[in-house]
Amino acid sequence: MIHPTAAARRLALLLVLAGMPAQAQQDVLPTLHDVTGVAANDSLNIRAEPGASAPILGTLPPDATGIEVTALDTTGRWGRIGAGETDGWVSMAYLAQRPFPPGPIPEGMRCFGTEPFWSLRFEGSAVFVDRMGETRSEMQVVAAPSPLPPGNRLFGFAAGEGAVRLSGIIEAAACSDGMSDRSFGWRVVLLEQDEGTMRVQSGCCTLDRR
Repeated sequence: MIHPTAAARRLALLLVLAGMPAQAQQDVLPTLHDVTGVAANDSLNIRAEPGASAPILGTLPPDATGIEVTALDTTGRWGRIGAGETDGWVSMAYLAQRPFPPGPIPEGMRCFGTEPFWSLRFEGSAVFVDRMGETRSEMQVVAAPSPLPPGNRLFGFAAGEGAVRLSGIIEAAACSDGMSDRSFGWRVVLLEQDEGTMRVQSGCCTLDRR
């Protein structure tokens, strides 16, 4: 049962976002970016902390695309991205924001969880489901329209038919996979129905194309 106060806060947030201008919605994270303004013979440093003197964890090539920024530092000049099993920070001066991916569920959204390991990938009207020890399956997916304009950050979906079905909600929220030090910007709650058995699972999601 959702507490009335919590429900009221969420409704208020939805109403505020619904009234935001398009550009303001575009600035809501997480969303995808491409590297820009880096010379062809150079690279963009990924640093351990937001700052030009922080240790370098890795680099992005000058033509890197589809990089998901999940948060900004307090100055807004550094963006947090995934760097392997941890978080890294890159200068936002060299990242250009992409339009938000189209579709009722953003194209290319990937979700995953543990105990046992499972993953979902949304492509067009299909969701591809992988479970440990099982063959990949494909289901047709129907997504519930969000109450928000373009720049949506809350998505509901249902997939499958007959005795095997999936449904869930994906929302923009801090998420940890419990196995790494990486921070994700989306979380999912999944309801599985299989031959009369029901199971609730939770996990993290990402739009990152790397």
